[in-house]
Amino acid sequence: MIGTLGGDGGLSHPYATCFGIPCLPKIGFFVGRGLLRSEHLIFTEKTAMQPRIHRRELLAAAAAGAVLAGVNAPFGIQAANAQAANAQANAQADAQADAQATAQATAQADTKKAGNTSPPTRVVDTHTHFYDPTRPQGVPWPPRETPLYRKVMPADWQQLATPLGISSTIVVEASQWVEDNQWVLDLAEKEKSIVGLVGNLDPRTDEFADNLRRFAKNPIYRGIRWRSDLVPIDRDGDRLIAGAKLLADLDLQLDLNGPCEALTSVARLASAVPALRIVVDHLGASGDPKSLHPQWKENIAAVARRPNVFMKVSALVEQIRCEPGQAPRDTEYYLPVLDHLWESFGPDRLIYGSNWPVSDRGAPYDVVFMIVQEYFVGKGAEATEKYFWKNSQAAYRWKDRVG
Repeated sequence: MIGTLGGDGGLSHPYATCFGIPCLPKIGFFVGRGLLRSEHLIFTEKTAMQPRIHRRELLAAAAAGAVLAGVNAPFGIQAANAQAANAQANAQADAQADAQATAQATAQADTKKAGNTSPPTRVVDTHTHFYDPTRPQGVPWPPRETPLYRKVMPADWQQLATPLGISSTIVVEASQWVEDNQWVLDLAEKEKSIVGLVGNLDPRTDEFADNLRRFAKNPIYRGIRWRSDLVPIDRDGDRLIAGAKLLADLDLQLDLNGPCEALTSVARLASAVPALRIVVDHLGASGDPKSLHPQWKENIAAVARRPNVFMKVSALVEQIRCEPGQAPRDTEYYLPVLDHLWESFGPDRLIYGSNWPVSDRGAPYDVVFMIVQEYFVGKGAEATEKYFWKNSQAAYRWKDRVG
């Protein structure tokens, strides 16, 4: 039997009789009207003892319901209309309290399930490129007639990074022109957001050692990068090892960027020069997360066994073949890559880098950041701090800048 229980000018509540016993929908959880289902509170001695809805209020509400339904109230209680109105008001108050308690419990459960939900306290973007094609000498990279061929300066990056709480960056020099190393150092003199430069020098040249020592006198100069199209690391082994040892002697590091197949050479170099801190760029060229390079997982596991190798989680969205800026934005899509890197390198050797402005090919800057933020925040507060800045400090040994 279904009816209403209410008072003058108040909200009405549905009620039912369950096997002749008046019952009310469970406050805050009424989803149906079936008899003896969990969404009803039956007025028995047991349910009258449940918290929040007091026994006297249950009895009063039951009595009022019985009067309206044309039956005698249970337990021999006769309720007046005034008692019914009072019971309704109390029930409404308890309903609000129950709803608040339920919302709190749900929020706490969600937080516990999700783990850490706090963003990092600091972020250092370890992979940006700045260049100016309008210089009299131009630039050797990026190529003309591409969207990248434009003036890209720290202020352009800051417009995107500052709203996300990112205030520091390490520049990776893509130009192979020796004096462009100095160009970035001069830029950093004015731009305090630049905490480090990864330069570009070829270890096979006769001038390599002198140039490296010259630039290393500037504390912003943190190391160099060898890019496979400029310095293949599977050739000229003796000269590369000599260059790597000089880097280690100067307390500098080495970024490496190449195809997945080159990871085995990275492992050999890391073994030959264990004092050198090596950072593998761009995921080690994983390929699309839904169609990984067939050797990638095995090669990543091999290079990760070398404790002096870090992995830069950069160029994630650029692995996708898609229309410009249209890479998937759901973190779940990238789990085949992110999970394997986490399992291989753990919390202490993964580093954040955007690869901006090249990253625009896959997705906007904020999307690139949000994808990895969602993933690493889920690993806990300590892992989040390590990924977004502490691990980069261990690898590059950058220092905060004053002023």
